Amino acid sequence: MIPNGLFAHSVLIVLVFCFDAAGQWNNWTDATGTHRWNDPGNWTAKQVPTADTDGVALGSFPGPIISGTAEMVKAFVSIGTVKDSQLTISQGGSLHVKTAVALGCTDKVTGTLVMGEGTSLTVDQIYIGTGGKGFGGKGHVLLDGGTINCTYFAVARGGDLQAEGSALLKSGTLNCWDFSMSRDCIIPPRVDIWGGKIVQSRDDVKRVRDWVHSRWIVGYGGKGEVIVEFDTDEHPDCTVITAIKTSAD
Repeated sequence: MIPNGLFAHSVLIVLVFCFDAAGQWNNWTDATGTHRWNDPGNWTAKQVPTADTDGVALGSFPGPIISGTAEMVKAFVSIGTVKDSQLTISQGGSLHVKTAVALGCTDKVTGTLVMGEGTSLTVDQIYIGTGGKGFGGKGHVLLDGGTINCTYFAVARGGDLQAEGSALLKSGTLNCWDFSMSRDCIIPPRVDIWGGKIVQSRDDVKRVRDWVHSRWIVGYGGKGEVIVEFDTDEHPDCTVITAIKTSAD
């Protein structure tokens, strides 16, 4: 568990640059044009990333697709580095990353994660829109089925006012321990819940309800009602965030 989100973010930034300089990174090129993650010709190392690959940087659009395969990266996946990029996980595909996935890692660059039915992402930390001294990236997550399992889930987390982050949960489940939304950014973070849900494995009801009141968390594009509960029959000792549609439009 990560008790201090800001500390975790600072550690992430330091580690990313340290590994990028000295670790084994394998960067996306899409040289074959197949857009397939599991195509060795699409990577600078001419091999698919493995559990021994320290980090992966995605810096071109549309970016890789993980379709029906189980993939692994040892430490970091950076989506949106120097240029916009997108990672798509579809058709039962999965990705396991030991440390962190960061979206929007360069100033004014957008990183997007799209997940379909039956897919999974397992990682310790997720940063949607990152910032630091002098820069702010943009991150977007579209969960349209599948499951995200993480310890720390941060939307627009960073020290720069320009960082932007959003998540749209059409369906599927986000499981986390700590869920954070930054108050530092000019554009407020936004989570839009439709048929999906967030399950936070601790009591965070008061803070989440404050975000709902501020309309940082909405349901059905603002046409629904966000439901925040704790200790349900299905999820004991957890904060559960869902939404119901209240408008016929």
